[in-house]
Amino acid sequence: MDRSPILACYTVIRKIGQGACSSVYQAKTESGRECAVKVFDCSSLEHHEGQIAAPQHFLRELEILSTVDHPNLTVLLDFGQTLD
Repeated sequence: MDRSPILACYTVIRKIGQGACSSVYQAKTESGRECAVKVFDCSSLEHHEGQIAAPQHFLRELEILSTVDHPNLTVLLDFGQTLD
């Protein structure tokens, strides 16, 4: 059974998507703003040989999102680690 991550500043509502190394959840911030939360799953790396650099790709994605501003792109609100 897939369980939602435990996050300090967000309330997870439901899972809305999943890829090879991450899952995306519908969530709300502490102020009630709806958002999407993408969670990278390090345990999936053992199932996908040749993807050792996946954590670096995820961090690069965060770096890029933090520097761009465009109406057709996601706004990066926050990043960090889950509590579980």
